[in-house]
Amino acid sequence: MYSCQRVAALIKRSPLPKHVLPCITSQGYCDTSNNGNVAASRKKLPYHSRVVVCGGGIVGCSIAYHLTMMGEDDVVVLEKNRIGEGATSYSAGIVGQLKSTAFETRAIQYTIELYKSLSEEHGLNWVKSGALFLARTPDRLHKLERHHQTARYIGTETQLLCKDEMAEKYPYIGGDDLLGSLWIPEDIIVHSQQITPLLRKLAEQNGATFIEDCSLLSVHTDKHRRVVTSLDTSEGEIKCDYFINAAGQWARMVGKLSTPRVRVPIHSVEHYYMLAQPQDVIDENMPVIRDYDNHCYFRMWGNSIMAGAFEAVAKPIFHDGVPETFNCAKDRLKEDWDQLQFTLDKVCKLHTTAVVCLYKGCGYRHRGFLS
Repeated sequence: MYSCQRVAALIKRSPLPKHVLPCITSQGYCDTSNNGNVAASRKKLPYHSRVVVCGGGIVGCSIAYHLTMMGEDDVVVLEKNRIGEGATSYSAGIVGQLKSTAFETRAIQYTIELYKSLSEEHGLNWVKSGALFLARTPDRLHKLERHHQTARYIGTETQLLCKDEMAEKYPYIGGDDLLGSLWIPEDIIVHSQQITPLLRKLAEQNGATFIEDCSLLSVHTDKHRRVVTSLDTSEGEIKCDYFINAAGQWARMVGKLSTPRVRVPIHSVEHYYMLAQPQDVIDENMPVIRDYDNHCYFRMWGNSIMAGAFEAVAKPIFHDGVPETFNCAKDRLKEDWDQLQFTLDKVCKLHTTAVVCLYKGCGYRHRGFLS
């Protein structure tokens, strides 16, 4: 997986050929109609840019930010709707350090430091929530013990808690089968609808250009050198030296628009979360709770609790490709409460809750909110 910082570094070094780089999170591509006249639109879409990014979600904005921070001011980001309006807008905003590889963990550590610096310099809001990983089976407990040892090697602060310590510190966590947990105090929560426009603003200040309501129609390449040469969009043609596919669940469609086609092996699936308002008093400093044995997570969301699913068997959707008219920010899919099989009472002792709403989004990889 390419991190945004890694992609920026690769482009800055420049010896790489011009090619399509599929990124594994974010959103951004889908065809829309052209509502402006061509003459007017050509004023905002450059004829050439050194780097063109397709997708204006958290990944696309972060790539533009990191490139411009490294001195690359000739960057254009194309977004078919509004910046940050797609899957990014539904992010839970959880920035968790416990990952399966040291590379991902270090990328998250960098992200946390970045958000802290943006908070000091630009007022970005973040909360040091910490995270609690629950173990309800011996195998899960053993896995958390291994994560604890790996975290010590990487430099991530963690602490193993036994069942009695859990009952004392977090009495609202239910379940007689609870064996213990892994506590990560430095995990944070940010608001996705704050960070994305901030990264855009900073990138624009450093020279990047963001084009909204701009659909990608085709990607042209030099068949002999196998490099990207230009793009056709609803706003006209733009030539480029580097092209980055940061289109999220539309990335496969972007690959199919290339000649020759670029295979991007992803497929959208349904992903659920709901908001519940507890009637009982709970800890306002409740950490992010991840319960993989029950396939769910919890976090505070204002005065409510967000409960999200780690679907054991995710339901594929959009078998013929994401519809051209589909808009993550506006369109809703049919509710399916069976996907939320866990109970609030089992994971958190919330005997009476009012469910505010159930959300269903589309995605294909759940790795937290990473820049």
